Formats: sequence, C-alpha cells, structure tokens
Amino acid sequence: MTTAMATSGLPEFDEPRLAEAVERLSPDALDELPFGAIRLDAEGVVRLFSQAERHLSGYREEALGRPFFPEIAPCMDIASFRGRI
Repeated sequence: MTTAMATSGLPEFDEPRLAEAVERLSPDALDELPFGAIRLDAEGVVRLFSQAERHLSGYREEALGRPFFPEIAPCMDIASFRGRI
C-alpha cells in the first residue's frame, strides 16, 4: 500500500487513509496541514480546530469546547452527515 505523504512528512489530502493519518498527528502538526482539520470528542464537542480550518472556513469565534453540530456547523446537523464523522 502506498500513502500520499508530503515531503514534510504530513499526510496529503489524497492520502487513502487520511482520517487515520490525521488522528495520529499532534495539535502542532495539525496546524501545519495545508487543509483544515477539526477534532471532535465522542459527544461532538470540538477539541481541536486547526489554523487552516480557521483560515479556510472564515470561522473566527472560539471553537474549542463548543458543540460542533448545533453551534458551529448547524447545516451539518443531519443524521446522514453525523453518522459519517
């Protein structure tokens, strides 16, 4: 199996097992990704909101500790999407 890794050692967006690769990264490494990353806990509370996600999404409020679906992304608060995260 080949993986798409940038020269920096960080996964690229086309990494076949991207979620697993991103889950192994430290918060500092997540901030170095060229694409956004959000880490939620089992209850859907934001535990990490990367700098790229903040920049790309335009979301400027504090996201940490807030429920992702009802407060940050209510447009994604549908069963078919929640079940995929």
